[in-house]
Amino acid sequence: MEKFGPLFQTILELRTATLEALPVSDQATSRIRYDILIWLSASWANGNSLSVKQLYAQLPHSDSAIRQHFDQLLNEGWLVLKDDNSDRRVRHVIPSEQLVTKILNWGEQCSKVLASYHNTH
Repeated sequence: MEKFGPLFQTILELRTATLEALPVSDQATSRIRYDILIWLSASWANGNSLSVKQLYAQLPHSDSAIRQHFDQLLNEGWLVLKDDNSDRRVRHVIPSEQLVTKILNWGEQCSKVLASYHNTH
């Protein structure tokens, strides 16, 4: 078990970094917000855009549960909807400028935590 102690400590540090950097809470219902933000962050950081439909399809939650949290994030200004140039029915979801700042900060914090783990193992 001892060999996993540092790994689990690193996971806790990543969790703390996430709670401090992203607009999520430690409540169970916030896992949906967390999943939305993780998928959106990964897509954005890789230079891809997700349609709303694609985002919903990636998440392991019901559409109604996703919709509630998605709408909250949208109303709070964390997400922005952008029309597709080739298909008027499609809308892409992108991070707002304030969320981009949070994502970049979160990425830096996570990188430091992981570097610390790798440097000691």
